[in-house]
Amino acid sequence: MTDPLLAGLRERIERYRETGDGAAVLDNEAELELAALLGPNEGFNPESYYVGGMVHWLRYRAGSTSGRDLTEAARLLALVHDHGREYEIPGPLRLILECRRAG
Repeated sequence: MTDPLLAGLRERIERYRETGDGAAVLDNEAELELAALLGPNEGFNPESYYVGGMVHWLRYRAGSTSGRDLTEAARLLALVHDHGREYEIPGPLRLILECRRAG
């Protein structure tokens, strides 16, 4: 079940990056896909957490009015970062994570 969700969310990330169309990450289906991907029974999957974190980050960047998107982006990407995974984390969030790790 996870693979189609990951693929769909990766496509949303690419569509947003290529077109700047916020609907790619802001629509209700994106939110449902995130919930299914990161459900409580899914366990820690670095790729899922990274993709989920990036979708939340892009939702925040696209103008989401929910403070939850920034919080979730930071939480998910921190977990990936803390496990030593080498994923490209957006600069502002990487700075926060590095400061948190140093402090």
